[in-house]
Amino acid sequence: MLRELREEIGLTDYGVIEAVTAFAHRPDHRRGKGTLFIVRGVVYQPRWSLEVNRVSEFSPNDLPEMTAKSTRDLLALMASNLRIDRVQTLPATP
Repeated sequence: MLRELREEIGLTDYGVIEAVTAFAHRPDHRRGKGTLFIVRGVVYQPRWSLEVNRVSEFSPNDLPEMTAKSTRDLLALMASNLRIDRVQTLPATP
């Protein structure tokens, strides 16, 4: 996950990682499992590339209109599975 954040947004530092919930989903009718993590204290410096030409921050409740339906569906699924009482703080290992 941290490697993806480094690649996608240019993550340079973070505070703590919290494992919030695990959930099952079926992308394209395949079996899938996911885990929602909250990464707090994120510091990033975007690295522009052919794949990344803009980085923005949005509330999950206020996504841009152009957000893919599959992304909206996945975020809604994660939100419906949130168990705040089961948040687990993971040790920081940059």
